[in-house]
Amino acid sequence: MNPKSLSGLLLAAAVLLLIAGSGAFFTVAETEQVIITQFGKPVGEPITHAGLHFKMPLIQEVHTFDKRVLEWDGPVAEMPTKDKLYIVVDTFGRWRSATPCSSSSACATSAAPSPGLTISSAAKRATPWPAMNSSR
Repeated sequence: MNPKSLSGLLLAAAVLLLIAGSGAFFTVAETEQVIITQFGKPVGEPITHAGLHFKMPLIQEVHTFDKRVLEWDGPVAEMPTKDKLYIVVDTFGRWRSATPCSSSSACATSAAPSPGLTISSAAKRATPWPAMNSSR
């Protein structure tokens, strides 16, 4: 082989390694947890510690989930009680996923609720509000 074709071959191999290597590494932030799936099925344990990690490029996919406490704030509603008093009902919820596979559609095998969700607090706050046309 002549040196010109050998250097071209080495350059092509280096470019292919660079492309494959760029998809092989991923980082996990401190506030994230990761599931790696291979052809749609989870592979290994969830990654919960931060840092640089390795996966097989073009075969495995990375799915990230937030591991902080998440919150939901529902709409505020007014409703009358039996004694004609209006109350304001404010609904909210807070949760944290104990295992990332419990909230992943990639890991779902059935439609049953998963026991992996940890509910840290969920409540309905009711505040009495006098009725507008009260006879008091």
